[in-house]
Amino acid sequence: MKILIVRPWPSVLDVTKNTYNIQEVGLAKALVKRGHPTDILFWADGDEMTVKVEGEGAKPIHVFYRHGKVLLKNVWFGGQEKLFAQYDVLQTAEYNQMFSWHLAGKYPEKTVVYHGPYYSPFNKNYNRMCRVFDALFVGRYRRRGTRFLTKSELARKFLLEKRLSPEQVTTVGVGIDAELLRDRPDAGQTELEQKMRAQKTGLKLLYIGRIEPRRDPFFLLDVLAEVRKSDPDACLYIIGDGDAEYVDSVKAAIGEKGLESCVFWQKKAPQYQMKGGLPAGGSLPAADGVRNFRHGAAGGDVLPPGGADHPQRRCGYAAAQRGERPCAGKI
Repeated sequence: MKILIVRPWPSVLDVTKNTYNIQEVGLAKALVKRGHPTDILFWADGDEMTVKVEGEGAKPIHVFYRHGKVLLKNVWFGGQEKLFAQYDVLQTAEYNQMFSWHLAGKYPEKTVVYHGPYYSPFNKNYNRMCRVFDALFVGRYRRRGTRFLTKSELARKFLLEKRLSPEQVTTVGVGIDAELLRDRPDAGQTELEQKMRAQKTGLKLLYIGRIEPRRDPFFLLDVLAEVRKSDPDACLYIIGDGDAEYVDSVKAAIGEKGLESCVFWQKKAPQYQMKGGLPAGGSLPAADGVRNFRHGAAGGDVLPPGGADHPQRRCGYAAAQRGERPCAGKI
């Protein structure tokens, strides 16, 4: 089966730099490994080009950078009919992207939509946009029986609430380019990793992801404060950045809670350096970024994303108050 993975929004991803996990590349490599020739279509804001990425075996992955019309974070790839005709499966992304909707109508037999988001009260603009899309467009998916793959059970529930049938929606998880987690002699150690390795006792918590309200970083500070009542050597390590005003408010909270000596922060790091920072036996608070690495850790725990009212987070917080590991599930 020959597969084309289509990314239908205007983000620029450079597969030649190999510094950050690109889910499409990870999925393509996994599919090639299973014997399915797979290529990728990305939007280009500069020159159109085709780049080859080495997969496992003799078949390279062709990454097509092509122009497309952009409107409201949607890309419309016009004039690609000859390219699409070469493939048995067109795997696009996100149910509410107009090009996904277009492919589902024009190529109903071979379109698969890979979907990640789910409802959150923090995503006010996304929620409004979904209400409009659901009222005007989602019926096509029901009529055509469009097949969906989701990154989580929450995403699957989100789609089923739009009256898609359970047979249409399957959860498969998040794509990861596992090569970025392999040992590299030139990787070196980040300053954060050095501090983490220097910590010989106490629980290590690691957060990787954007610093923003819907991630609720203040919850992590509350958990750390509770954990340190029974484990005074516990520390929190953060890799991430966000809007300056919000980041400053989080840093202020660290000071107000007296956690300056046990919270270590790094704005960003290439993904090939992040493997060294994954604790073997610590806890991994799950943001979008850290979800991609949970298979690279050994024996760690995951705190789910979402606010403090998330049921698993309430359990984690209660565990912290009891002096237990605040875990929601084993990796």
